[in-house]
Amino acid sequence: MDVEHAQLGVRCVAEAVHDAGRRRHEAPGPGPKEVLGDLELCLPREHVERVDEVVVSMRSDALELRPETELDGLELGQLGQDAVVPRRAHDLLPTVGAEGDDPVHEASMPVGGRTIARMEETLLAWFRREGRELPWRKTDDPYAILVSEVMLQQTQVERVVPRYLAWLERWPTAASLAAASRADVITAWQGLGYNRRAVALHRAAQRIAADGWPDDLTELPGVGPYTADAVRRFAFGEPVLPRDVNVQRVLARTGHAFTPQAAQALMDLGATVCIARVPRCPICPVNDACPARGTRSEPARKQGPFEGSFRQRRAETLRLVAAEPTGVAALDEEAVESLARDGLVHVVDGVVALPR
Repeated sequence: MDVEHAQLGVRCVAEAVHDAGRRRHEAPGPGPKEVLGDLELCLPREHVERVDEVVVSMRSDALELRPETELDGLELGQLGQDAVVPRRAHDLLPTVGAEGDDPVHEASMPVGGRTIARMEETLLAWFRREGRELPWRKTDDPYAILVSEVMLQQTQVERVVPRYLAWLERWPTAASLAAASRADVITAWQGLGYNRRAVALHRAAQRIAADGWPDDLTELPGVGPYTADAVRRFAFGEPVLPRDVNVQRVLARTGHAFTPQAAQALMDLGATVCIARVPRCPICPVNDACPARGTRSEPARKQGPFEGSFRQRRAETLRLVAAEPTGVAALDEEAVESLARDGLVHVVDGVVALPR
């Protein structure tokens, strides 16, 4: 394909999708075949047939346009004036031009106030440069990843890293953790907070050691949909996108349909750049294509201060009991009752101790 056709192809993709979106808005009905039909008006047929993957994104909607023979049954996602059309058809828009020229497929062109952008590719390039070095990203062991995900619930990354490494050194497998006493597990968890997570992780390890990994990971104690998706993605390589609060925020602000391959990049972007209260838009790698640039939002959850809270009373009571069995009369009785309900302590003959 020569330079003229390549440049014309960029305009055609933008204009065809934009026009299809306008027609869809005004009179529902047109499908993706109309987009390729529009391309045929300005490109030779052999080039239209080489459109292998054009992704059309509009806020939360996404559609993959396939060669014309595969279009039956598909419908165009709802588009409008502010559609974003990332160009991913490398065969349609090849690198052309004289040596030293910018390749055509790196160019961007406005479409209804937006730009033709390769948002995910840009994000992944940023992640390769700026991604956080975290120990659980160096393994695909499902047990190690489960440990990291449970620890990261409600606990900052910097606090988790050393505890995660120490935990795996002591209990490197689900079987070794399953064989440990509940008391040892609870004691090792001290300082991470939300100690019931330790009990749930211990019970999950016992289930895995006895029966293997279930097909539905949410059957494991303490494992919800997000944690299950994280293990499925990072350990088993399944095509799912784990959506924690950081990922959800990026998806909502960009309106882009990222693939599972971008999971860790999305997590880092949400945790370090696209933060809730004051997003760092000037240094965001995808800010030029983000419709919510500059938008601030409140954190998804607000938690009261630890000092003086019932959580502090529970933590102090558990610390005392972990040091040695203690009589109920010498402890915060309300905290003892709460800890006992969570399986963190046992009360026998008026003495509170860790479970064995």
